[in-house]
Amino acid sequence: MKVLQVIDTFGVGGAERVAVDLSNLLYNAGIEVEVLTLLVPGALSDQLNPGIKVTSLNRKHRFDKNAFLTFVSIARNFDVIHVHMQHNYRYCRLFAWIFGIRTPIILHDHFGQINIAASAKTFLFRYLLKPAWYIGVSKPLITWTIEHLKISPERTLLLSNIIIPKALPPCNDKKGVVLVSNIKPIKNQLFAIKLLTECDCDLTIFGNVQDTKYFKELQLKIAEWGLSEKIKFVYDCTEIQYELPKYRLGLHTSASETGPLVLIEYLAQGLPFLAYATGEAAASIRPEFPAYFMDNFEPEQWKERIEKLLNAPPDIAKMKHVFAEKFGSEQYVQKCLRFYQKIYAAS
Repeated sequence: MKVLQVIDTFGVGGAERVAVDLSNLLYNAGIEVEVLTLLVPGALSDQLNPGIKVTSLNRKHRFDKNAFLTFVSIARNFDVIHVHMQHNYRYCRLFAWIFGIRTPIILHDHFGQINIAASAKTFLFRYLLKPAWYIGVSKPLITWTIEHLKISPERTLLLSNIIIPKALPPCNDKKGVVLVSNIKPIKNQLFAIKLLTECDCDLTIFGNVQDTKYFKELQLKIAEWGLSEKIKFVYDCTEIQYELPKYRLGLHTSASETGPLVLIEYLAQGLPFLAYATGEAAASIRPEFPAYFMDNFEPEQWKERIEKLLNAPPDIAKMKHVFAEKFGSEQYVQKCLRFYQKIYAAS
């Protein structure tokens, strides 16, 4: 079976990390997999197995003729086209329809705000470019898709996010608190920064600036609250797992997210954390570690919990066991392969 993985670019982000890991897992499972980026390869592309062929369209705009004609010529050569994220699916599905490409196209939906807004433009996805096959990273996404897009449940797959853990030596000189997320309002870094006005610890934020207005607001508040010496921003980190053992506690303050990958990374590296309870990863981890999750954004309650976690030794052995049990890569790739086989048999 020949599978084409499609994404706009392998920038630093959760969906991009999943696309890299899935491509590598499929390749290791003996699948003939290639990768197509609609734009440039991106920073994470270097982490693809060297045996995976990568083609980049370097698209200049949505209707770049050279780009869409190249996509069309490539798409005809595969048994399954696996497209990550809605905007990339719309592009691929549109030109596949125009040029009569019959290769099945999967929408792998990483949409992160399902609790705040609809996961897709209903008219476009229900009528004009309706996905025939759908992968969602959370149960709410699957439910919304079945109810609103009227996709048959048999044509959907829940594929919760995983990561590939890095085997790293322990760090004896741990420092402060870490928060990993790209910088934009939904990630709610402002709340984390406000916590530092009450907590006696330093904070390092790893993430790229995706909303410059919001970033300027964060910088103004940091200066206003006198936190410049306590907060550090790090950009363009492509291997966050290597950084996590250096910290005492992880934070995740996103108000809405379907499958926060960073919680799994914290778990994999034995880093205790405190997170707002949103998304599939939180639902899986919370029964085992209830103290790691909050149901509100009350600063005083977060402060008290942070202090408790910082003063309690983490159960690293249990964290690694839960990671292996709930986020193992073998089960993940087999679920994906069975879905491919179903699609191939129906085409």
